Amino acid sequence: MDSTDLLTIGELAARAGVATSALRFYEEKGLISSERTDGNQRRYRRATIRRVSV
Repeated sequence: MDSTDLLTIGELAARAGVATSALRFYEEKGLISSERTDGNQRRYRRATIRRVSV
């Protein structure tokens, strides 16, 4: 997947209007998923915005 199609947790939170802690919670519960970078940072697909937007 192209890295331009991936968002950081902060970018996703800002665009979706939710807190980063909410995104971590949703991921822990299996509602959304992320990919990890070599540095173990989360990267989310752009489609995730629709799943978590309020």
